[in-house]
Amino acid sequence: MKLAPHTKLVNALVNDGYENVVAQSGRNVTFVSFEDSRYRYSAIGVMRAFAYTAKMLPPSTTKVYFIIRKYGV
Repeated sequence: MKLAPHTKLVNALVNDGYENVVAQSGRNVTFVSFEDSRYRYSAIGVMRAFAYTAKMLPPSTTKVYFIIRKYGV
C-alpha cells in the first residue's frame, strides 16, 4: 500500500501546538502520529486531535490509526 502525506492535517495539528506530527493516507487507511506538547496527554488534547482528523479524512478512509508519542520518542 502506498501512502501519501496529508499536509493539511499536519499543518492543522502543528498550528494547534502539537509537535512531531506525521499524517499519511492510503487507499482506505490514514495514519496519524503526534506528540501532544500543548495539552500534555490530557483527554482534551487527544480529543482535539481526533476532531481535527475526523474533519479532514479522505472520503475513502475506513480505518484510522493513531500513534501518540511521548516526549519525542
